[in-house]
Amino acid sequence: MENNENRNINVGSAASVNGRGVIGSFVDSISGLGLSLTIMVGYIIAVEIILWATTGNFANTFSSYLYYYDTILKRIALILTIVIAASAIWMLWKNITGNGDVSTSLTKQLINGWRAHLAKPGPWMRLLVILIFYQPFFSAFATLKEHIPKLNPFSHWDVSFAELDRVLHFTMDPWQITWALFSSPWATVVIDRLYISWYSAVYGTLFAVILFDNNTQRRARFILAHILLWVLLGSISAVAFSSVGPCFYNDAIGTQQSFGELMARLGAVDQQYPLYAIKLQAMLWDGYIGARPIFEGISAMPSLHIAQAALLALYGATISKKLALILWVYFLIMLIGSVHLGWHYAVDGYFAAIGTLLIWWLSGIMSKVTGVPFRSSKR
Repeated sequence: MENNENRNINVGSAASVNGRGVIGSFVDSISGLGLSLTIMVGYIIAVEIILWATTGNFANTFSSYLYYYDTILKRIALILTIVIAASAIWMLWKNITGNGDVSTSLTKQLINGWRAHLAKPGPWMRLLVILIFYQPFFSAFATLKEHIPKLNPFSHWDVSFAELDRVLHFTMDPWQITWALFSSPWATVVIDRLYISWYSAVYGTLFAVILFDNNTQRRARFILAHILLWVLLGSISAVAFSSVGPCFYNDAIGTQQSFGELMARLGAVDQQYPLYAIKLQAMLWDGYIGARPIFEGISAMPSLHIAQAALLALYGATISKKLALILWVYFLIMLIGSVHLGWHYAVDGYFAAIGTLLIWWLSGIMSKVTGVPFRSSKR
């Protein structure tokens, strides 16, 4: 009788502790991500005000969320898929670098890793908090990007960036250099496929950092830098340097024989082996001219592909030199791809890389000054 009473007390205590753990972890996540969350909320409000003042219409961030993200279930399925992949990659990386338990199978290491990192409420509460704020934040970003031509019409910047490219690359357009190095159709196909992998790489890393990185300051720094890239480079700089890039130059700015030749080469490859770049560029242009609902707005300077790839490399450098090397190679592939596929002028990538270095430095200072430890990481 006494043992049963003790057992009931223990069960009740455990439930109480777990309840406090979930609620406490949620509160800790909000506190630890306070600066990033504040920036996201401020950004959403700023976008609504800017669009109302300039167009007379609100961005309707929360209702347009339903347009950009089909269903909650699809998003959860995608996240869980990325989490599983990130877990396996992380365990495999530990084995390759000699930090894993070679006496245990990779499958068992994966299961143990899941238990160690994801059996506690902390990581999931961090992910939940980020998703609550991130979805309307990115919806606001996409809406603002659509309105860039109205806020600052495309005009002289493309001409200036194209000329600067030639000055920096020995009077040649950078795409001529990449096509001299990677001239075969198959090389272009490989570059195209690697370039589209950016989405999985960036968001896979973001979710992996949220769920698996127990270094609270490094985690907060990465998330803050990720958010600031969208705000400072993807929004403020994009509006200031409103431009379309080489792929849309002849349609939006004026005749440029060099860029016409680039798009002809891409079109020839696309006839043999369909390219994601050609498909997405067509969707963007059709949205711009009103032939279809806007997929996303057009913006070239600066390149967020390059900025986010640089951020991955900077983050990787805080973990190991080997990982940093792999991610800097990936950054270089993104830089080549952005030019080779006609998305960007080379200076779009250079500006983005320099801007990312400054934002990474700034986020390091800000995370130290304002950082609040995640007590949930101890739960």
